[in-house]
Amino acid sequence: MFNRLFLTALLCTAGTLLSATTTYRVSGRILGADPAEIRLCDGEQYHAPAPDGSFDFAFDSDGGGFLYLCFPGHYETAGKAWARLQAGSNTCNFQLRRRPAPPPDFTFIHGSDIQYDFLGRAQELAQDCAELREIMTAQRAEFITLPGDLSTDGQPEQLAALKDALEQNHIPYRAVFGGHDGLVSSPGTKNFLDCFGPPYWSWQQGGIHFIAPVSEEHFLLPGEKIRHQRWLEATLLSLPAGSQVIVVTHIPRSVAPRIAELAARQQLRILAWLGAHFHHDNLIEYAGSICNTNMPYRGGDFGNFTKKVRLIDCQAGQGIVSTRSRILNNRTRAVANLFARQELLVHLYDSRYDFQQAQYACAGQAGPLTRTGVFTWSARLSAPLPSGPQALSVQASGPDGQSCNWDLAVQNNPALLWQYSSGSLFFYWPQTAVHGDHLYLGLAGQNYPFSQGGVLCLDRHRGQKLWQSHFPDDIQAGVAANAKRLFALSNRGQVLAFNAADGTMAPPLPALLELPPGNTALKLMAPLALQLQGQYLAVHAFQDRNGYLQLYHSESLQPLWPKVLPLGGGLMYNSFALADDRLFFIGVKRYGAVSLATGEILWQDSSNPAETFPRPLPAGSEVFFRLRDVLRKCRADNGETIWECALPGRRVDSGGMLLLNGKLFLTHRNTLLALDAGSGKILQRAVLPESGHNAGFSYRRPSLTAAPVAVGNSLVLPADNGVIYQIDPGTLSWTPLLDTGFPFKAAATVAGNDFYAVGFDGVVYALRLPAQAEVPAAP
Repeated sequence: MFNRLFLTALLCTAGTLLSATTTYRVSGRILGADPAEIRLCDGEQYHAPAPDGSFDFAFDSDGGGFLYLCFPGHYETAGKAWARLQAGSNTCNFQLRRRPAPPPDFTFIHGSDIQYDFLGRAQELAQDCAELREIMTAQRAEFITLPGDLSTDGQPEQLAALKDALEQNHIPYRAVFGGHDGLVSSPGTKNFLDCFGPPYWSWQQGGIHFIAPVSEEHFLLPGEKIRHQRWLEATLLSLPAGSQVIVVTHIPRSVAPRIAELAARQQLRILAWLGAHFHHDNLIEYAGSICNTNMPYRGGDFGNFTKKVRLIDCQAGQGIVSTRSRILNNRTRAVANLFARQELLVHLYDSRYDFQQAQYACAGQAGPLTRTGVFTWSARLSAPLPSGPQALSVQASGPDGQSCNWDLAVQNNPALLWQYSSGSLFFYWPQTAVHGDHLYLGLAGQNYPFSQGGVLCLDRHRGQKLWQSHFPDDIQAGVAANAKRLFALSNRGQVLAFNAADGTMAPPLPALLELPPGNTALKLMAPLALQLQGQYLAVHAFQDRNGYLQLYHSESLQPLWPKVLPLGGGLMYNSFALADDRLFFIGVKRYGAVSLATGEILWQDSSNPAETFPRPLPAGSEVFFRLRDVLRKCRADNGETIWECALPGRRVDSGGMLLLNGKLFLTHRNTLLALDAGSGKILQRAVLPESGHNAGFSYRRPSLTAAPVAVGNSLVLPADNGVIYQIDPGTLSWTPLLDTGFPFKAAATVAGNDFYAVGFDGVVYALRLPAQAEVPAAP
């Protein structure tokens, strides 16, 4: 990465020194449209064609000449809507035609960073595009936005391969320049301009104005920066007051203050800030606007959970009314599980459709399935199923007559106590909190409108809902609870307190962070957001990719430290652990210990600098840290290294740790390691077994990001392939307990011989070891 950044800086510097203004003259004619409705943009100013459709003008630029058309949604182009210009004179003709009946309401798709090797992984690219085409056809999506980081480094051949794949699959796209697209280009936007056209531009659809500025102006030459700013003003200030605007750019927060200022001056309504860059999935509402980034397509960042797109539904005059989620590389999937011999839960997913009805037939019984989540359906069978595997047929249908059929097998699972569909979807690192007979979980819809945020309380023995408290924002799935209160963190960084008995909400705690006006940065959530230890409640949140920690008193609900502790920038790889009178942390470029009493750093170390997300593991006078490529055991009082073990690999390829009977168990990539805790010697390795459906994602290998936990004499590990495993701590042999079809990213919560895990589908699974010899039918 350093070499890439150095190369980028060198190329940009060279481009700045060598840049020279070039004059471009362009003439031509617009055909098939009323010239009064058309404007031409040269990257700075807008030009009106003559009444006969002809145009002829000149402009100067140091960043490469281009021209694009602006036209209302009842037109479409018969070819390109832009032109790459050469120095001197250019002739360009544009052919438009009226659309037969442009829909007043429309759907489009917002994508994310694609950023993988299109030449080396051509088959994967072909499948991604084919599935995307099927989704767009079924959902009648008008186009997909591609918000920067289209390729790994912006090489011309990589950009061309992506463009060819999109066009061969007849995918209407709106490409936006950003980040990696300019790494090997000089000037920075040249390769993108040569392939995809203008690096910044605008268009209209259904009465909504889309604007795609360059959010990283360091890729622009000096004169081009000035032209870009003038274009921004000309575009926004030319719109009538009350116009609806959607901003699509790589890093929205970089341009948000200026756009917000211009929009306020012109009384425009910003509907959404659609970006990428963060390699993280998040959607919030800020100041009446939606802010959205999606999971990247390149794989590896999050194991199996990647390649996400959002369908965004718009209505005339109303703007954005809803969003829906899809995952590529998994066009269709169905998994069924049974507990108490009569309770059936079925996952039904087809990336093309939104199913509205489902039916089942099994062992002479048949009936409707009731939707209990975005992709989950359930039914209580009229009679217990016979022992052994039983054939299960499922049929699901959509609103326009689409239907899918699956032939599955289902049998009672003696380890499964109950399963509960929370209705949430695509959690970050979902982990329940257990206190007494209650189980708690934060809820998130991860889609607009935000109607599913809140907290949930279940009877942990029976899986019955005791209460649910709604909140207008999504809530981090991991919560903390004691006998009196339940603590949660909202998607805007608010620390919330609820009555543990009935869910009534106390006044919010003093804000951990304030979101500055005009700032559209997303609240990226860490694997561990809250930890409760006695009177101490530790809370972590991100703002502008920087992580911050604060300690609260669990009774008074007041902050105990005079200021928050910054842990540095990163995606979401900061983590911490409370132990006795101190807090151990891992932040960007450092790790160390903090006094709970004062918030002062007791010691820190900056060696092996990188962000990483496995929690530190305190063990009396010692503490274990999983850093970028080493596992390190240190003295808890001063950080002195006792031993370290090399674990090369990506920083996101490691999960949590468990210390048990002198062994340290650690997940690393797709492998479970057992080390001697005294010496750091690796004793055993066990690779995650392959799953039949691999959680639905066929190209990227699973990556274990949950920590193993001890249940009785066994280890339990929820895995990225959608399977919960029982593991023998002596031999590291794997026994599947439950196959769910959705990845697990967080550790199970243990209460005696019972344990609870939550998948990315929002379903809570309760299991027991040893498994029951005979499971009675449901009462």
